[in-house]
Amino acid sequence: MAIGIAAFAILGIFALTQGGLKTFRDSLNESVGVSIGQEVVSQYALADFQNIASSPAVTNFYDNRGQLLEAESTEAAYRSVAEILPATGLGISTNNLVKLRISITNRNQPFWSKTFVSFIARQGDDSP
Repeated sequence: MAIGIAAFAILGIFALTQGGLKTFRDSLNESVGVSIGQEVVSQYALADFQNIASSPAVTNFYDNRGQLLEAESTEAAYRSVAEILPATGLGISTNNLVKLRISITNRNQPFWSKTFVSFIARQGDDSP
């Protein structure tokens, strides 16, 4: 009887493990995705406004810790695509403002993705 109770308890623990691992994986993706998004927004915010206002989409690759890689490789786990879009429909002058959309995907989990939208304003000496 004691063996049956122990087996039942161990079976319950194993059943919870799968849910715990999925939650861990999801939280890791969220954490790394937000870190990548912040890094990309910072790069664009510090760049010359004239250069980013007319720049094409930029794709970068990151390892499983969110560290930028030089190029796509087998250790690339995340991919970010940063696009500059016109900041329209805001009811304000958009000559000094662009919309930055960042899409992040995970190569190992094809159904996971994260999209960030940020607005980049012309700063100080960048003014026309």
